[in-house]
Amino acid sequence: MDNQSESRIGPKMSIVGEVVAGGPVLVAGSCRGSLTCHDLKIESGGVVVGSIQAGEIDCAGHLEGEIVSTALILRQGGEQVGRVETARLRLEPGAVVDFARPSQYPPEGSRVVAPRRPVARAPIRLKQLVGAFREGVRPCCTEIPCSGRAELLRQLFDLLVRDKPLIRVCGEAGSGKSVLAARLCREAPAGSAFLRLSGRPGSVADLLADIAALLRAAGGHDSPHPTTSDDPESLKGRLAAVRSILVGCRTAGTRVVVLVDAAEQLYPATMEGLINQLTATHQSHQQQLQMVLLGRPEMLASMVPTTLEYFVDETNCQLELLPLTLQETADYLRLSLRNAAGNTTAQVADDAASLLPYESIRTIHRLSCGNPAEINRLADELLHRAWRAGASELLPRFL
Repeated sequence: MDNQSESRIGPKMSIVGEVVAGGPVLVAGSCRGSLTCHDLKIESGGVVVGSIQAGEIDCAGHLEGEIVSTALILRQGGEQVGRVETARLRLEPGAVVDFARPSQYPPEGSRVVAPRRPVARAPIRLKQLVGAFREGVRPCCTEIPCSGRAELLRQLFDLLVRDKPLIRVCGEAGSGKSVLAARLCREAPAGSAFLRLSGRPGSVADLLADIAALLRAAGGHDSPHPTTSDDPESLKGRLAAVRSILVGCRTAGTRVVVLVDAAEQLYPATMEGLINQLTATHQSHQQQLQMVLLGRPEMLASMVPTTLEYFVDETNCQLELLPLTLQETADYLRLSLRNAAGNTTAQVADDAASLLPYESIRTIHRLSCGNPAEINRLADELLHRAWRAGASELLPRFL
């Protein structure tokens, strides 16, 4: 910065309103409102909140609002909240970023002129977004870009492609196990048949009958050379029927994956029977299909020693649905609001996401502890309360 023409807001100063400076500005105190300047430096302890237009922004304090710059540097301890348009972004370890996206802003070194006049468009109303967090409308957490959930989905598909016979996915109540199972069935890769099975209590014979019905519904047919003529109602007969259909699937080149939802509800003997009869968890067994057990951590109590030993050897086949981080919560909530905006322009979708201030996001994350079911409940409650109150933003006071 050129200190000869520098404007300074000292640590004991607090300015509220519109500030326009032809040269660089250094903020060690507080500035809230609108700030337009050549370059901006925010020292540790300094706060700038509002609409900010600057060339290079060097921040070691707090920067919040609608920010447009040619370059943004966040120092250790610095934090940024809100929407950023910048041609260059640099982060030091320890910096906190809420949201940043690149733009076609003028190249570095160009002088920032008066703020651009926004394009007139109809504002997004909260009424348009009601229902954004309801089942069947909201996105799956695995759709959050660059998140732990997206990585878990990638790992799961990778394990299936590598023909791992048995995979375990654990998560607490409300962590998104059923939503994950639904997405897997909905988006099964070509050449795969994903079958969703309830983990309700029952015998091995009952679940084999359910699997046979699901296979036939998915287009599977019995082999023209049945392996046995046993009573079809017996355990042996039902097992033979399932294996007969699976032979036809393998011949057709179809990968069959059974997803057992709420697996913690299975009796230990039932779980072990399915695993032993239909998967290749032991080298001496021929693989019939692949199985994914989705359940709460207590499903471990339903596993017999031989199954537990399998997971000791195949540690990569144990996946866990961890609570969402604060950043993942923010990304998920904004993704839900963008989706609810419908088939509109990217700018309108961004406007919908901007109706949820960062303080509301932090409050939802704190109250939910990162649990997706609680995040959806709280966000839906916030949206309805704010809409009924005639508010224009989803403020934390409505929670």
